[in-house]
Amino acid sequence: MKRNIPVPKTLRWSLASALASALLVIGLQAAWAAASGPPKIEVLFELDLEDIDGKTITLTNLEYPPGAGTPAHHHPAHTVVYVVSGHVESSVDDAEPIVYGPGDVWYESPMQLHATFRNPSDTEPFKAIAFMIRDTSKPATLLGHAH
Repeated sequence: MKRNIPVPKTLRWSLASALASALLVIGLQAAWAAASGPPKIEVLFELDLEDIDGKTITLTNLEYPPGAGTPAHHHPAHTVVYVVSGHVESSVDDAEPIVYGPGDVWYESPMQLHATFRNPSDTEPFKAIAFMIRDTSKPATLLGHAH
């Protein structure tokens, strides 16, 4: 006998977010194959905010080997990035790329096109910490140019 067991809404969103994140990693790995290895992107901390319905905070460690970068993408999140070491060339929307170095911090609005994000060095790795406040129902990163 088949029984329908209701799945809590938060579990459905968590499963959908996990699947979307897994598909994103698979897509990014193909883009990184040409560089000197893929970036290491590790979620250090993630928490669904109980007092702000539908919002999640995420703290992520980013490590890009020399020459590595990501294809154009968006973050459906308020994002703050702090450079720990090395340098990164980054641009949003139609702005000219900016090279950020150790101690630099910048903010990105939700869904800005992240047109350029790459380690411009041939020898030095790039390391940063990214803090995001995002909709729980959406992955941290969406590939492509469309808003």
